[in-house]
Amino acid sequence: MPDSIKGLGIPAAAATGTILYAYFAPEGGAELYLSGLAPFRALSEDLLGYFQRFAASFLFLGLLPFLSFIVLRPGRAGFKGTARQVGLCRPSEKLFSQPYFAVILTVSILMGALGAFDPGLSSFYPYSKALTVHSANKISFLLHALCYLVFYYIPWELLFRGILLLGLLPLFFGEDWSRNPWKLSVLVFASLQSIPSALLHFGHPLSESLSAVLFGIVSAGLTLHYKSIWPAFIVHGCTGLALDAAIVLRTML
Repeated sequence: MPDSIKGLGIPAAAATGTILYAYFAPEGGAELYLSGLAPFRALSEDLLGYFQRFAASFLFLGLLPFLSFIVLRPGRAGFKGTARQVGLCRPSEKLFSQPYFAVILTVSILMGALGAFDPGLSSFYPYSKALTVHSANKISFLLHALCYLVFYYIPWELLFRGILLLGLLPLFFGEDWSRNPWKLSVLVFASLQSIPSALLHFGHPLSESLSAVLFGIVSAGLTLHYKSIWPAFIVHGCTGLALDAAIVLRTML
């Protein structure tokens, strides 16, 4: 199959994955399909929606697009090379070698924590009230944090900042795009992933949906600079967990 045709399959697989996730995520009004499986029948609706969301994000935002990229990527590269192409690699320089990453991370965590005072956000999050707000067991919040990071934030960053940004950049700007990552055309292309990323927040509180646009652009800059998805993942994950932790702490006071 010609590389040009194979290349078209990558955004098609990404679009298919985002649509499937949107339809299976609880805020999309999806049926709780896990309730029909024996291991999940005894769970509450809260936990059924929680586990279905993370299963959907892992499968449709992470696994499906990544496997499609492995099959359809132009040229040939081993697994390690493919992982590097989508930013699953060590950042190109130390995160705190420049002050701006620390500033972005600090501001994001503070904004996440302050979000607990937003009635829309505090009623929408955390995704499982049973595991967090209504649980006296501190281990349950740690379990929530682990699931959130592994099954939600990694797939999210892999798709939007990995596959749709780093994975497709060489198709448009060649393998040497990194020589001038701040070129206007590269910046505009890198920011395009913020559109589907923000639209996937439909059904979330308006404040979060609007901030997702800015975060998508900031994440694009981080990803271009570090040539890795991990800096954006750290910022994104810490922001979400700061919000959840602050909501839980407010309920305890």
